[in-house]
Amino acid sequence: MSNKKIVNLDLIVKPKDTKIFLGEYNGFQRYDIYHQPFAKVIERSMRQAFWTPEEISLISDRENFKELPEHIKEIFINNLLFQTFMDSVQNRGLDSVMSELVTSSEWEAVFKSQGYFELIHSLSYSHIIREMFSANATDIFDRIYELPKIKHRTDKEIAAYSDIKNWLNGKVQYSNEEVKEKILTLLIHIFFLEGLKFYVSFLVTYVINNSYSDAIPGVAKIIKLINFDEDMHVSVVSGLINILKRDKNQGFSHLFDSKWFEEKSYAIVKEIVEDEISWGEYLLSFGQIPSLTIEVLKTFMQYYANDRLNRIGLEPLYKDIKRIDIIDWFDNYKDINKDNTAQQEATSLSYNIGSMEMDYQDKDLDKLLKELLKRKARKI
Repeated sequence: MSNKKIVNLDLIVKPKDTKIFLGEYNGFQRYDIYHQPFAKVIERSMRQAFWTPEEISLISDRENFKELPEHIKEIFINNLLFQTFMDSVQNRGLDSVMSELVTSSEWEAVFKSQGYFELIHSLSYSHIIREMFSANATDIFDRIYELPKIKHRTDKEIAAYSDIKNWLNGKVQYSNEEVKEKILTLLIHIFFLEGLKFYVSFLVTYVINNSYSDAIPGVAKIIKLINFDEDMHVSVVSGLINILKRDKNQGFSHLFDSKWFEEKSYAIVKEIVEDEISWGEYLLSFGQIPSLTIEVLKTFMQYYANDRLNRIGLEPLYKDIKRIDIIDWFDNYKDINKDNTAQQEATSLSYNIGSMEMDYQDKDLDKLLKELLKRKARKI
């Protein structure tokens, strides 16, 4: 793998021979033929949802933040540092690993677009910290080196990316079967990172803004945009996993037919849910967050864990989990299509999104394409 040219037209690849992973790919990016139309739709959807953090004013946020309780300020800072770290992992992983790993131009485009949005997220967190802490932003960033609760929260994801990166660079050798397991393990980690590991942090930000009289409206808007992107990324990876599961020509379906995929997914979900509950305990150790308790966060995480498992065809892991009020509130609060345009002192942002269903399969492509044609700018 280490001797592979970036683009090699001496290697003739016929479209019918294209595979998502472990196929022949000469690096020639052609988009005349799509083997999985889902890839075309989801990549286009991501590009049409482009936004930049600088379009959102944080003037009122900066002034209001000074009046918040000290423990809420500390929770806010820890949340931002953790989210910056996670999106750093995702941006670098998608850009340097996934876009090199795939052997089809359509999925290379998907992961490059997804990676760019992870960069926008990192830029957004920096925008927030620079604006909110203009006098000591660098000191705030440097605090991450002193926070072990954050430093090791993505060790498993980093290891999964590193396993593939080392193989791509020829530093390690795996059998064909081992490579397939490594690839699918990485996809499972990415899926649950996007769909679970941000969720306590998102919820905490929304609750802080709502509980303290819309004190940080600009920050909340940015987090809603990031939340929307991450939900779209959940659809990217679940769509890909389901394609690998259905399409026997991809060479991965036997891992789904056995207990391997189920057992690996459940093990990863358990770790993430426990880790997120621990993260919630850490944040609450600074002081009370209105309406949030460990029990609430536990039910919140287990509910979404079951939802994410369902998206990749697995049975719920946590039994008798009810949809409590905070889940209804969270879903409504984060929905940027329903958000009220309260101008106040923050600038509203035009965000080109459609009211599409984010959990879709190939059979829904006609509906999605029609919705894309009717896409219009919506105000936050």
